[in-house]
Amino acid sequence: MKVFLCFRYCAIFFFLLSSITNAQTTLSKQEATEFIKDYYTNFQTGYDFDGKYKIISENFKTEFSDSIFILTFDTYRENKNIQNQKVTINLKDILSLEPYGTDVVEVYGNDPFIIPINGKLAFSTENEVFEIPIYYEVDEDVTTSQIYEAFETIWKFHKKEQ
Repeated sequence: MKVFLCFRYCAIFFFLLSSITNAQTTLSKQEATEFIKDYYTNFQTGYDFDGKYKIISENFKTEFSDSIFILTFDTYRENKNIQNQKVTINLKDILSLEPYGTDVVEVYGNDPFIIPINGKLAFSTENEVFEIPIYYEVDEDVTTSQIYEAFETIWKFHKKEQ
């Protein structure tokens, strides 16, 4: 009887603990939106080469309007020209959200090599794939990252509205 009661209390304890843990990791739509805005406030891509930091993209700005997410930023090309980028995604049209590899820079010289710059998330519709840059860790499962979870929260919210 004592073993049964101990098992029962342990099961209840683990159930409560997992409920608390899940409650802490679940974001509201508003929290997810704020996280994404903060995430891109100082977002920048680039790489170190010969002791100098080369910027690839910067000046990221986010906008949310109902189900529309807009990400604007500046990209620097090889000839130092700035190209303004704008990605507009209607989250109601998204069929899937998934990690989408990395952007890299290929550095040529005596010993050419490839430098990873940033990870990417893909938002797929029936006819199109939208890519947005994210920070990543090489060994990280992107689907467990805070930025992925924030986008997933907002996407699922708009998916439920349909």
